[in-house]
Amino acid sequence: MKVTYISPKENRPAVEEGVSVLYAPSKRNAYQLRWYLILFLVSLPVLYFLYNLVFYFFVVEVSGVLSTNRIVVKSSARGHVKTIDVDYWQEINKNDVVISLDDSALNNELSIIHEKKKLLRTRIQQLKYIDEIAAIRSQLRVTQRKKDRRKIEKKEVQALLDLGAATHAEVQNAQMRYDSAVQNNLSMQRELIKAQNQLLKQNYNLDSARQMIDITQKEFQLERELKQLNQQSPSSGKILDILVSEGEFVSLGTPLVVVSKNDDIKVTVFLNPKYIAYAKKDSHVVITLPNGVAIQGIVTLTPGVTKKLPRELATSLIGPQTAIVLGVELEGNVPPELAIENLPVKVNFGWL
Repeated sequence: MKVTYISPKENRPAVEEGVSVLYAPSKRNAYQLRWYLILFLVSLPVLYFLYNLVFYFFVVEVSGVLSTNRIVVKSSARGHVKTIDVDYWQEINKNDVVISLDDSALNNELSIIHEKKKLLRTRIQQLKYIDEIAAIRSQLRVTQRKKDRRKIEKKEVQALLDLGAATHAEVQNAQMRYDSAVQNNLSMQRELIKAQNQLLKQNYNLDSARQMIDITQKEFQLERELKQLNQQSPSSGKILDILVSEGEFVSLGTPLVVVSKNDDIKVTVFLNPKYIAYAKKDSHVVITLPNGVAIQGIVTLTPGVTKKLPRELATSLIGPQTAIVLGVELEGNVPPELAIENLPVKVNFGWL
Protein backbone atom coordinates (compact mmCIF):
# COMPACT_ATOMS: atom_id res chain seq x y z
CA MET A 1 0.00 0.00 0.00
CA LYS A 2 1.42 3.31 -1.07
CA VAL A 3 1.10 6.18 1.34
CA THR A 4 0.79 9.62 -0.13
CA TYR A 5 1.46 12.48 2.22
CA ILE A 6 -0.40 15.64 1.43
CA SER A 7 0.45 18.69 3.48
CA PRO A 8 -2.51 20.90 4.25
CA LYS A 9 -0.17 23.85 3.78
CA GLU A 10 -0.42 23.36 0.04
CA ASN A 11 -4.13 24.09 0.00
CA ARG A 12 -4.48 26.28 3.09
CA PRO A 13 -1.12 27.91 3.79
CA ALA A 14 -2.63 30.59 6.02
CA VAL A 15 -4.19 28.01 8.46
CA GLU A 16 -2.20 26.49 11.29
CA GLU A 17 -3.95 23.63 13.22
CA GLY A 18 -7.31 24.97 12.24
CA VAL A 19 -6.50 28.52 13.27
CA SER A 20 -6.24 31.26 10.64
CA VAL A 21 -2.84 32.99 10.80
CA LEU A 22 -3.31 36.47 9.38
CA TYR A 23 0.37 37.36 9.20
CA ALA A 24 1.33 34.25 7.27
CA PRO A 25 1.24 35.84 3.77
CA SER A 26 3.53 38.72 4.76
CA LYS A 27 5.82 36.32 6.55
CA ARG A 28 6.06 34.22 3.40
CA ASN A 29 7.04 37.34 1.40
CA ALA A 30 9.75 38.07 3.93
CA TYR A 31 11.22 34.65 3.36
CA GLN A 32 11.25 35.28 -0.39
CA LEU A 33 12.96 38.66 -0.01
CA ARG A 34 15.56 37.16 2.27
CA TRP A 35 16.25 34.48 -0.31
CA TYR A 36 16.70 37.05 -3.06
CA LEU A 37 19.06 39.03 -0.84
CA ILE A 38 21.17 35.96 -0.11
CA LEU A 39 21.23 35.10 -3.81
CA PHE A 40 22.35 38.67 -4.67
CA LEU A 41 25.13 38.65 -2.07
CA VAL A 42 26.39 35.27 -3.23
CA SER A 43 26.35 36.47 -6.87
CA LEU A 44 28.30 39.68 -6.22
CA PRO A 45 31.79 38.17 -6.87
CA VAL A 46 30.54 36.62 -10.10
CA LEU A 47 28.93 39.86 -11.21
CA TYR A 48 32.12 41.77 -10.38
CA PHE A 49 34.19 39.28 -12.38
CA LEU A 50 31.83 39.53 -15.35
CA TYR A 51 31.91 43.34 -15.19
CA ASN A 52 35.71 43.41 -15.22
CA LEU A 53 35.77 40.87 -18.03
CA VAL A 54 33.42 42.92 -20.20
CA PHE A 55 35.26 46.15 -19.25
CA TYR A 56 38.60 44.58 -20.21
CA PHE A 57 37.40 43.48 -23.65
CA PHE A 58 35.35 46.53 -24.61
CA VAL A 59 36.84 49.48 -22.70
CA VAL A 60 40.49 50.57 -22.71
CA GLU A 61 41.62 52.28 -19.53
CA VAL A 62 45.06 53.90 -19.47
CA SER A 63 46.92 56.32 -17.25
CA GLY A 64 47.45 60.03 -17.69
CA VAL A 65 48.40 63.17 -15.83
CA LEU A 66 47.00 66.68 -15.68
CA SER A 67 49.15 69.24 -17.46
CA THR A 68 48.77 72.94 -16.93
CA ASN A 69 50.03 75.60 -19.31
CA ARG A 70 53.34 76.62 -17.77
CA ILE A 71 54.74 80.13 -18.03
CA VAL A 72 58.33 80.90 -17.11
CA VAL A 73 58.63 84.44 -15.80
CA LYS A 74 62.01 85.81 -16.92
CA SER A 75 63.88 88.80 -15.62
CA SER A 76 63.30 92.04 -17.50
CA ALA A 77 66.28 93.71 -15.82
CA ARG A 78 69.60 92.89 -14.20
CA GLY A 79 70.36 93.05 -10.50
CA HIS A 80 70.42 91.15 -7.23
CA VAL A 81 67.30 89.39 -5.92
CA LYS A 82 66.11 91.63 -3.11
CA THR A 83 62.96 89.76 -2.06
CA ILE A 84 60.96 86.76 -3.24
CA ASP A 85 57.36 87.90 -2.96
CA VAL A 86 55.61 84.55 -3.57
CA ASP A 87 55.59 81.04 -2.11
CA TYR A 88 55.22 77.61 -3.66
CA TRP A 89 51.64 76.77 -4.77
CA GLN A 90 50.51 80.34 -4.08
CA GLU A 91 47.64 81.63 -6.22
CA ILE A 92 48.57 84.89 -7.93
CA ASN A 93 46.83 87.37 -10.23
CA LYS A 94 48.04 88.97 -13.42
CA ASN A 95 50.66 91.73 -12.86
CA ASP A 96 51.35 90.61 -9.28
CA VAL A 97 54.99 91.18 -8.25
CA VAL A 98 56.77 87.82 -7.88
CA ILE A 99 60.42 88.91 -7.51
CA SER A 100 61.90 92.27 -6.48
CA LEU A 101 65.38 93.08 -7.74
CA ASP A 102 67.90 95.60 -6.48
CA ASP A 103 70.48 97.41 -8.62
CA SER A 104 72.91 99.36 -6.43
CA ALA A 105 74.53 101.03 -9.45
CA LEU A 106 71.15 102.28 -10.63
CA ASN A 107 70.29 103.58 -7.17
CA ASN A 108 73.64 105.38 -6.89
CA GLU A 109 73.16 106.97 -10.31
CA LEU A 110 69.70 108.16 -9.34
CA SER A 111 71.08 109.63 -6.10
CA ILE A 112 73.69 111.54 -8.08
CA ILE A 113 70.98 112.85 -10.42
CA HIS A 114 68.95 114.05 -7.43
CA GLU A 115 71.96 115.89 -6.05
CA LYS A 116 72.68 117.57 -9.41
CA LYS A 117 69.06 118.59 -9.73
CA LYS A 118 69.11 120.03 -6.24
CA LEU A 119 72.19 122.14 -7.06
CA LEU A 120 70.64 123.42 -10.28
CA ARG A 121 67.47 124.43 -8.50
CA THR A 122 69.49 126.74 -6.26
CA ARG A 123 70.83 128.50 -9.38
CA ILE A 124 67.45 129.09 -10.90
CA GLN A 125 64.93 131.47 -9.37
CA GLN A 126 61.86 129.97 -10.97
CA LEU A 127 61.45 126.43 -12.24
CA LYS A 128 57.83 126.54 -13.21
CA TYR A 129 58.35 125.77 -16.88
CA ILE A 130 61.38 123.46 -16.67
CA ASP A 131 59.56 120.32 -15.57
CA GLU A 132 56.62 121.27 -17.75
CA ILE A 133 58.83 121.34 -20.89
CA ALA A 134 60.27 117.91 -20.07
CA ALA A 135 56.78 116.49 -19.57
CA ILE A 136 55.49 118.10 -22.80
CA ARG A 137 58.41 116.67 -24.75
CA SER A 138 57.56 113.22 -23.45
CA GLN A 139 53.90 113.63 -24.41
CA LEU A 140 54.94 115.00 -27.79
CA ARG A 141 56.86 111.80 -28.52
CA VAL A 142 53.79 109.76 -27.57
CA THR A 143 51.50 111.76 -29.88
CA GLN A 144 54.04 111.47 -32.71
CA ARG A 145 54.14 107.68 -32.39
CA LYS A 146 50.35 107.55 -32.30
CA LYS A 147 50.16 109.75 -35.39
CA ASP A 148 52.55 107.42 -37.25
CA ARG A 149 50.45 104.38 -36.27
CA ARG A 150 47.24 106.04 -37.43
CA LYS A 151 48.88 106.90 -40.76
CA ILE A 152 49.87 103.28 -41.33
CA GLU A 153 46.40 102.15 -40.28
CA LYS A 154 44.80 104.54 -42.77
CA LYS A 155 46.95 103.17 -45.60
CA GLU A 156 46.09 99.58 -44.66
CA VAL A 157 42.34 100.29 -44.64
CA GLN A 158 42.62 102.08 -47.99
CA ALA A 159 44.43 99.04 -49.41
CA LEU A 160 41.67 96.78 -48.10
CA LEU A 161 39.08 99.05 -49.73
CA ASP A 162 40.88 98.69 -53.05
CA LEU A 163 40.67 94.92 -52.65
CA GLY A 164 37.01 95.06 -51.71
CA ALA A 165 37.67 93.90 -48.14
CA ALA A 166 36.74 97.17 -46.42
CA THR A 167 33.95 99.71 -46.62
CA HIS A 168 34.03 103.44 -47.22
CA ALA A 169 32.77 103.93 -43.66
CA GLU A 170 35.84 102.14 -42.33
CA VAL A 171 38.07 104.33 -44.48
CA GLN A 172 36.35 107.45 -43.13
CA ASN A 173 36.80 106.23 -39.55
CA ALA A 174 40.49 105.58 -40.18
CA GLN A 175 40.84 109.09 -41.69
CA MET A 176 39.09 110.64 -38.67
CA ARG A 177 41.40 108.80 -36.26
CA TYR A 178 44.43 109.98 -38.23
CA ASP A 179 43.18 113.59 -38.28
CA SER A 180 42.60 113.44 -34.54
CA ALA A 181 46.15 112.13 -33.97
CA VAL A 182 47.55 114.93 -36.16
CA GLN A 183 45.63 117.56 -34.18
CA ASN A 184 46.86 116.13 -30.88
CA ASN A 185 50.43 116.18 -32.13
CA LEU A 186 50.13 119.79 -33.34
CA SER A 187 48.55 120.77 -30.05
CA MET A 188 51.49 119.33 -28.11
CA GLN A 189 53.94 121.16 -30.42
CA ARG A 190 52.14 124.43 -29.70
CA GLU A 191 52.26 123.67 -25.97
CA LEU A 192 56.01 123.04 -26.18
CA ILE A 193 56.63 126.31 -28.05
CA LYS A 194 54.47 128.18 -25.55
CA ALA A 195 56.39 126.75 -22.56
CA GLN A 196 59.74 127.52 -24.19
CA ASN A 197 58.68 131.12 -24.89
CA GLN A 198 57.57 131.50 -21.29
CA LEU A 199 60.98 130.24 -20.23
CA LEU A 200 62.70 132.88 -22.38
CA LYS A 201 60.47 135.63 -21.03
CA GLN A 202 61.53 134.85 -17.50
CA ASN A 203 65.19 135.55 -18.41
CA TYR A 204 66.33 132.23 -16.95
CA ASN A 205 69.85 131.03 -17.02
CA LEU A 206 69.47 129.03 -20.23
CA ASP A 207 72.49 126.83 -19.59
CA SER A 208 71.07 125.79 -16.23
CA ALA A 209 67.62 125.40 -17.74
CA ARG A 210 68.88 123.08 -20.47
CA GLN A 211 70.80 121.06 -17.91
CA MET A 212 67.70 120.82 -15.76
CA ILE A 213 65.63 119.53 -18.68
CA ASP A 214 68.24 116.90 -19.52
CA ILE A 215 68.58 115.85 -15.89
CA THR A 216 64.81 115.61 -15.47
CA GLN A 217 64.55 113.37 -18.51
CA LYS A 218 67.37 111.21 -17.17
CA GLU A 219 65.58 111.07 -13.83
CA PHE A 220 62.38 109.83 -15.52
CA GLN A 221 64.37 107.17 -17.32
CA LEU A 222 66.09 105.91 -14.16
CA GLU A 223 62.84 105.82 -12.22
CA ARG A 224 61.26 103.80 -15.03
CA GLU A 225 64.17 101.36 -14.90
CA LEU A 226 63.75 101.08 -11.12
CA LYS A 227 60.09 100.16 -11.58
CA GLN A 228 61.17 97.43 -13.99
CA LEU A 229 63.10 95.83 -11.14
CA ASN A 230 59.74 94.64 -9.79
CA GLN A 231 59.22 91.47 -11.80
CA GLN A 232 55.51 90.86 -12.50
CA SER A 233 53.63 87.77 -13.63
CA PRO A 234 52.09 88.12 -17.11
CA SER A 235 49.20 85.85 -16.16
CA SER A 236 47.20 84.64 -13.19
CA GLY A 237 47.79 81.11 -11.93
CA LYS A 238 49.69 79.11 -9.35
CA ILE A 239 53.40 79.19 -8.48
CA LEU A 240 54.94 75.82 -9.42
CA ASP A 241 58.61 76.56 -8.90
CA ILE A 242 60.94 79.33 -7.73
CA LEU A 243 64.21 79.27 -9.65
CA VAL A 244 66.25 81.90 -7.80
CA SER A 245 67.18 82.73 -4.20
CA GLU A 246 67.57 85.98 -2.32
CA GLY A 247 70.88 87.73 -2.91
CA GLU A 248 71.48 85.97 -6.21
CA PHE A 249 72.54 88.09 -9.19
CA VAL A 250 70.36 87.70 -12.29
CA SER A 251 70.91 88.94 -15.82
CA LEU A 252 68.37 90.04 -18.39
CA GLY A 253 66.24 87.04 -19.40
CA THR A 254 67.11 84.86 -16.40
CA PRO A 255 64.21 82.48 -15.49
CA LEU A 256 62.76 83.47 -12.12
CA VAL A 257 59.58 81.50 -11.37
CA VAL A 258 57.29 79.00 -13.09
CA VAL A 259 53.55 79.78 -13.14
CA SER A 260 50.80 77.37 -14.15
CA LYS A 261 47.66 78.78 -15.76
CA ASN A 262 44.74 77.06 -14.02
CA ASP A 263 42.32 78.05 -16.77
CA ASP A 264 44.15 76.00 -19.41
CA ILE A 265 44.39 72.42 -18.14
CA LYS A 266 44.99 69.50 -20.46
CA VAL A 267 45.66 65.79 -19.99
CA THR A 268 48.77 63.98 -21.15
CA VAL A 269 47.81 60.38 -21.88
CA PHE A 270 50.22 57.41 -21.95
CA LEU A 271 48.71 54.82 -24.29
CA ASN A 272 49.94 51.24 -24.56
CA PRO A 273 51.24 50.75 -28.14
CA LYS A 274 48.92 47.77 -28.64
CA TYR A 275 45.97 50.17 -28.38
CA ILE A 276 47.29 52.46 -31.12
CA ALA A 277 43.99 52.02 -33.00
CA TYR A 278 42.37 54.20 -30.34
CA ALA A 279 44.82 57.05 -30.96
CA LYS A 280 42.60 59.01 -33.30
CA LYS A 281 42.25 62.77 -33.32
CA ASP A 282 38.84 64.05 -32.13
CA SER A 283 38.17 60.73 -30.36
CA HIS A 284 36.05 61.13 -27.23
CA VAL A 285 37.36 59.87 -23.91
CA VAL A 286 36.35 59.97 -20.26
CA ILE A 287 38.82 61.25 -17.68
CA THR A 288 38.30 60.07 -14.11
CA LEU A 289 39.86 62.23 -11.40
CA PRO A 290 41.15 60.78 -8.11
CA ASN A 291 37.94 61.86 -6.32
CA GLY A 292 35.82 59.88 -8.80
CA VAL A 293 34.58 62.86 -10.82
CA ALA A 294 34.37 62.02 -14.54
CA ILE A 295 34.97 64.66 -17.21
CA GLN A 296 34.52 64.29 -20.95
CA GLY A 297 37.52 64.96 -23.15
CA ILE A 298 38.61 64.89 -26.77
CA VAL A 299 41.94 63.84 -28.30
CA THR A 300 43.63 66.91 -29.79
CA LEU A 301 47.26 65.76 -30.11
CA THR A 302 47.77 62.76 -32.38
CA PRO A 303 50.64 60.31 -31.80
CA GLY A 304 53.95 61.91 -32.56
CA VAL A 305 56.35 60.63 -29.93
CA THR A 306 56.75 57.80 -27.48
CA LYS A 307 57.89 58.25 -23.93
CA LYS A 308 58.92 56.02 -21.10
CA LEU A 309 55.99 55.43 -18.80
CA PRO A 310 56.49 57.33 -15.51
CA ARG A 311 57.25 54.95 -12.66
CA GLU A 312 54.43 56.30 -10.52
CA LEU A 313 51.91 55.44 -13.26
CA ALA A 314 53.07 51.86 -13.81
CA THR A 315 50.49 49.33 -12.59
CA SER A 316 52.86 46.36 -12.59
CA LEU A 317 56.51 45.50 -12.91
CA ILE A 318 55.86 43.67 -16.19
CA GLY A 319 54.64 45.53 -19.21
CA PRO A 320 55.68 47.99 -21.88
CA GLN A 321 58.36 50.41 -20.85
CA THR A 322 57.31 52.97 -23.45
CA ALA A 323 53.93 54.48 -24.24
CA ILE A 324 52.41 56.60 -26.97
CA VAL A 325 51.90 60.17 -25.79
CA LEU A 326 48.53 61.75 -26.60
CA GLY A 327 47.07 65.13 -25.75
CA VAL A 328 43.50 65.41 -24.51
CA GLU A 329 41.55 68.64 -24.10
CA LEU A 330 38.94 68.70 -21.35
CA GLU A 331 35.34 69.58 -22.14
CA GLY A 332 34.59 70.35 -18.50
CA ASN A 333 36.25 72.19 -15.62
CA VAL A 334 38.58 70.60 -13.12
CA PRO A 335 37.76 71.53 -9.49
CA PRO A 336 40.26 74.15 -8.27
CA GLU A 337 41.48 71.89 -5.46
CA LEU A 338 42.47 69.25 -8.05
CA ALA A 339 44.12 71.60 -10.56
CA ILE A 340 47.52 70.13 -9.70
CA GLU A 341 50.39 69.66 -12.09
CA ASN A 342 51.08 65.96 -12.91
CA LEU A 343 48.04 64.74 -10.94
CA PRO A 344 47.44 61.08 -12.00
CA VAL A 345 44.11 60.36 -13.70
CA LYS A 346 42.44 57.45 -15.48
CA VAL A 347 41.45 57.74 -19.14
CA ASN A 348 38.79 55.49 -20.69
CA PHE A 349 38.62 55.23 -24.48
CA GLY A 350 35.45 53.14 -24.76
CA TRP A 351 35.12 50.79 -27.72
CA LEU A 352 36.00 51.21 -31.37
